[in-house]
Amino acid sequence: MSNEKPLISIIVPFYNIEECVHYCMDSLLSQTFRDYEIVCVDDGSTDETRKWLDEYGDQPNVIVHHKENGGLSEARNYGVSVANGELVTFVDGDDVISPYYLEALDNCYRECGGGMVIGQTRYINEDEARNATIQWEQPDVGTHIAKRDLIEKYAYEEILPGACCRLASPALYRNRPFPPGAYYEEIETAAGFVSDIDSVAVIETPIYGYVMRSGSIVHRKQAKFKQVEDYVAAIDDFVDAAGWGRQDSARIYFECLHYSRIFRLLNVVTDAGSEPERIQEEIARLVKNRLGTLLKDNRSSKGNKARLAILGLLPRAYSGAFDLYEKVKSSHRFALIGG
Repeated sequence: MSNEKPLISIIVPFYNIEECVHYCMDSLLSQTFRDYEIVCVDDGSTDETRKWLDEYGDQPNVIVHHKENGGLSEARNYGVSVANGELVTFVDGDDVISPYYLEALDNCYRECGGGMVIGQTRYINEDEARNATIQWEQPDVGTHIAKRDLIEKYAYEEILPGACCRLASPALYRNRPFPPGAYYEEIETAAGFVSDIDSVAVIETPIYGYVMRSGSIVHRKQAKFKQVEDYVAAIDDFVDAAGWGRQDSARIYFECLHYSRIFRLLNVVTDAGSEPERIQEEIARLVKNRLGTLLKDNRSSKGNKARLAILGLLPRAYSGAFDLYEKVKSSHRFALIGG
């Protein structure tokens, strides 16, 4: 690799995803933008991930690091610590990016005056990823949005509060590292990152492909109570950083939507005795008390209004009804991405 520092570092954590290495790395190496390095962080993989990454390490702009397993947050933080770029972006090792990904992020960053640039994501099926048959559009120019608008887009999931598909200074992540060992670290840190930057710009054209792997959409059969505790803490941290008032519609929607997911997660918690049932009752009561605001919220979808109404009014029927909703939604999503 050249002694000159690259403009952008792509930080990519990998852990036991040998079947994804080739399609992910090939998409990273097919960029129209050239001034970049790929920082691969193998987080202690025990399958063939290590081997395949080392083969890509022969490329002049690929650097492979192997470390002991520490989890996704630690892998991302490690990647930031060793990155050489003026700017950094994160890609997950089982996803793909548009060939215009870096070009679009960099152009927007320069034109919009720095801060953070966020691109949109689209769903990709595994066959499209493996066969590289994805049709990507030339991205539009990004536009500035107010930081409060971004927080609300996160709340309504018009933009997912993730780490990927962003471009920012590495100092942002050094000053606010991802919390090691915690679940839901992306929710926990998303609003804090927004408070730390001067400006935000959004590229509305999808430039990041979230690959819907069969292994990643199977519901967890067991969970530890720590996962619930971390989820609640992440929600609280996001709300604190967002600066919402108690009656803010976005806050009410955000909290109830995520509490509804905690309600279902509690069904598979195995190490907390009767505590899950008590918390589920509290969640159902909280949602019921907020239904008036939720049902008047024009920004919420009809589907989410229906699911929250069932949770608040018929909590015993909620999990079964939501399972049916998810099957219909999943079938529709795969029909769209497949067609």
